[in-house]
Amino acid sequence: MIAAASTASAYTINGGATDVGGLDDLMAYTVLSDSSTADENAWAAPIVLAKDGVVVQFTKQTASSETAWKETNQAGIYAFQLTGANDYFLLKTGDLFVGKPSGQPADAKQYEHFLYRNNVQDSWAVIDLSALIGDNSPTTYLNSFNVNTGKISHVTTGEESTPVPEPGTIVLLGAGLLGLAAYGRKRIQK
Repeated sequence: MIAAASTASAYTINGGATDVGGLDDLMAYTVLSDSSTADENAWAAPIVLAKDGVVVQFTKQTASSETAWKETNQAGIYAFQLTGANDYFLLKTGDLFVGKPSGQPADAKQYEHFLYRNNVQDSWAVIDLSALIGDNSPTTYLNSFNVNTGKISHVTTGEESTPVPEPGTIVLLGAGLLGLAAYGRKRIQK
């Protein structure tokens, strides 16, 4: 039996010439009083740690130009080429009205920051604008018109950090190695 790989979840741009990978996972959304990298990192890093158990540092903001977002081969799904490989990214939108599906004015709230887990192609941000509409998500009027008229302010990327050993860990490791060396030396002398 011959097995074939499915490309149903792969999206392309430029008439199929560029594979941008699969859809990235929306992890969380909020409103921040400041859009600095430090504030975005302070909000997003604990969410990634709680959900994925990894330490992430969000460090680089890339301005989103009107021509940078490309609609894929499926309507409503857009791709943005990131600089380098990135495990996570934040999307900061402009002033967009966002409300809950009930449509009640009291439910209205503006969400501007969207945290995504990057899948498949780490060098591409692939988002489904229609996925922000649903029973458990806010409804946002972010569509192809908004994307192409500069309503996406910037993208901040995050990489998994390599943990640096604490000094106590290094001392313990050193003591263990010294113990092994002493034990080996003692065996050789017998």
